[in-house]
Amino acid sequence: MDCEFAIDQEIAIRSGEQYFDLHNDFDFVGLDYRPAARTAILRWKRGTGSWVPANAPAELVLTFHDVANFAVRRRDDEMPRSEDDCLQSMTFTPPEFVTDFESCFGGYRSPDEHIAFLFQSGAALKVWAQRAILEVR
Repeated sequence: MDCEFAIDQEIAIRSGEQYFDLHNDFDFVGLDYRPAARTAILRWKRGTGSWVPANAPAELVLTFHDVANFAVRRRDDEMPRSEDDCLQSMTFTPPEFVTDFESCFGGYRSPDEHIAFLFQSGAALKVWAQRAILEVR
């Protein structure tokens, strides 16, 4: 996967000098998967906590192009719904861990890797794509 951003500490995105903490400062809004267009779009909005930096952008959008595959793991029914929008971790994942939603792998190693997002509720997403773009709004 060709990415214009890096994953930092498994909870943040770094793009150039910009650092966006998706675990603490942003709430996951949703996913738009378009199989015919081969795109997947994930959106986060700025959180409302007093700790969120005042200059944090209102919205972050990750768009995946040329999506080859997409997987979702269901949430843990025992977890409160309030955990659905909180990212627990994200990681670039080697191809041999296709069914593993739990492991984290520091850094990016090869274009064969896919990206996995795990949420506090236990829900998880995996995206296999050629390219990922970060849009800051």
